[in-house]
Amino acid sequence: MLFSVEARTTTWTKDSHGLFDYESASVMRDRVTAVQSSRLQRIGNRCAFATEETAEGAETLLLLSQRNGEISSEEFSVRPGTAAEKLWLVVKETSRDRGVRLVEGDVMKLGRILYRVKQLSTEGGTKPTFPSLSLAVPVEVYDRSQTGEANLVCRICLGDAQSEDNPMISPCKCAGTMKFIHIDCLQEWLKSRLNCQESGSAVSYIWQTLDCELCKQDFPTTIQINGATRDLVEIHKPNSAFLVLEDLRRENSSRGIHVVSMDEGHTFCIGRGHDCDIRITDISVSRLHAVVRLSQGGFFVEDRNSKFGTLVQVKQPVTLTLGVSVALQVSRTVVVLRVKRPWRLMQCCRCLRRSDRPATGKEPSRPEKIDLSSDERQNTVQREDLPALQTGEAPREATSAFFQFSQREEVKDGEADCASP
Repeated sequence: MLFSVEARTTTWTKDSHGLFDYESASVMRDRVTAVQSSRLQRIGNRCAFATEETAEGAETLLLLSQRNGEISSEEFSVRPGTAAEKLWLVVKETSRDRGVRLVEGDVMKLGRILYRVKQLSTEGGTKPTFPSLSLAVPVEVYDRSQTGEANLVCRICLGDAQSEDNPMISPCKCAGTMKFIHIDCLQEWLKSRLNCQESGSAVSYIWQTLDCELCKQDFPTTIQINGATRDLVEIHKPNSAFLVLEDLRRENSSRGIHVVSMDEGHTFCIGRGHDCDIRITDISVSRLHAVVRLSQGGFFVEDRNSKFGTLVQVKQPVTLTLGVSVALQVSRTVVVLRVKRPWRLMQCCRCLRRSDRPATGKEPSRPEKIDLSSDERQNTVQREDLPALQTGEAPREATSAFFQFSQREEVKDGEADCASP
């Protein structure tokens, strides 16, 4: 039994930042089918499956393969076609009643804005440790207090005192008298570079750069001293369940994270509107673009009929199963994939015969034959009465029957005139 995969593709004819306009009518639609491992290609605005090498000018959107290479397998897997074009899961077409569940490391795309789920916690302040929110790999720096160097002076406070909790470190490439700095002094300086904004249940931390003003090297947000890890950038820890989103935009070297505290069943809004918890000032984001809801111990993202959609990046191959549709977006093309069972003529005929039978299992009764001649006999006048009608000597019963017959004919003619165009 050979199973097939049907792909319904919709391509936006305008190429703009890899977006797809879900409200536009300027789209090209195709419906193609594959019965074996193949690749979905787009040439211009048209899509088709191909098993051979990529044609000239064609873009490979995704790769379709069968499980373990079995031809009769009903499971298929989908992978990105190229490294440049990422594969995204369309939220509005997936689990419409609950949305898509988020896990740590997921990347969401709202319009052309990217967010990474940095941390999830459903326990809030009861968690014993608060993982680092650094946006880079922790960099190990060494304590210079035991090096024996003379004239160790902090370049911020100009003091030479140090302790085990507040040693002098060298966090950048500066040398000479600008080489050393107290950890507490560095924390205060980094804190002054942060811009904290509160909106509803979200607290946003935004900063331009966290680099050295002299050597331009980025300061680490987490350091390691003698095997112990210490955060240089302190972030407020909510007492309830919270979600941390990292803004992946790099406009004017600005970076930011959003810490959102939530309760069970509550939601927070993301969009361009002033009443949103996380407000994004970008034209590709709708006024109310998406919401995130805490339900049954998990965070779910739902789309709110946005113009350019809400997407979640696919990092692992997507498994297609029989009867389940999966909506994916690659650049300006949305692909809805579905595994279909082979079609059989004899099986369809049996289904049609079963559908004609009534629920009782008995054969349907034939309609009774109507004797039209009897009706005509009741509503017509006897032939021998016609001369009397012309002379006005017909009996009363015959005259009334004639008028009834004439009225019925007029009604029938009137109905025919109304039915005619």
